[in-house]
Amino acid sequence: MMKSLTKIFIISTFLTISLAHHRIINGKFAKTNQFPYQVSVQQHLQPKNVFEHFCGGTILNKNHVLTAAHCIQTDNLQIRVGILHLNDSLSIGETVKVQRIIIHPNYNDENGTVTSHDLAILRLEQDLLFSDGIQPIKLPLENETFTGKALLTGWGRRKSLIPSYSNNLMFAEMSLINLDECKSDFLYAIGTFGPLDDNNICTKGDDTYACQGDSGGPLVQNGTILGVVSFAVNPCDLNGSPTAYCEVSKYISWLNKHI
Repeated sequence: MMKSLTKIFIISTFLTISLAHHRIINGKFAKTNQFPYQVSVQQHLQPKNVFEHFCGGTILNKNHVLTAAHCIQTDNLQIRVGILHLNDSLSIGETVKVQRIIIHPNYNDENGTVTSHDLAILRLEQDLLFSDGIQPIKLPLENETFTGKALLTGWGRRKSLIPSYSNNLMFAEMSLINLDECKSDFLYAIGTFGPLDDNNICTKGDDTYACQGDSGGPLVQNGTILGVVSFAVNPCDLNGSPTAYCEVSKYISWLNKHI
């Protein structure tokens, strides 16, 4: 079986070192309004002429959403917020088109592989109306560090080899691990730690994993976003493998400049 780094989104091709969109394997079912900052980032598909989920995201304020840069495959995007199920009626929550995409200037995916600075801001065409089910996330302080447990949320795959997303939003408690341990775990699993650097944080779960469809989604501790899902190994549920995130506290100045 090929073992690789993989993008965490719906339509990714598994390359030796790539990003993958995944859903949370062995996670728990979320409840209505439990994670009001959670976003479904959806792209327009031809020839079906529909928008479908392919990445997660996080509400920053009334007109900006944070996601992963590798999620940006087209500029024809919309977001859905205030939903629990991907097939919820359009009368539930809000559906808003993306007006502008701001990719971090140091992100570079010319080779279609994982790179550092994997962040993008989506500016919305209209303001969100905040409610019990739609709320912004709290940003960390610049260069703030965290330890302990954090929550991962997303609609990614629940089984590594079954190519469909979870309809119900899922969550899992993950343990933060230091960068040296993360590099060691990637090396053991697939023989490389890819682009892992000081701009990343990592987690491991108790037999829980991010998978395709979770990319761009948030890692949160006590209401503060720590990371944005970037890359993991393929297959997603390779025993003991970590998930890497773009560390949000390293990008506070950039975020404040654009939101």
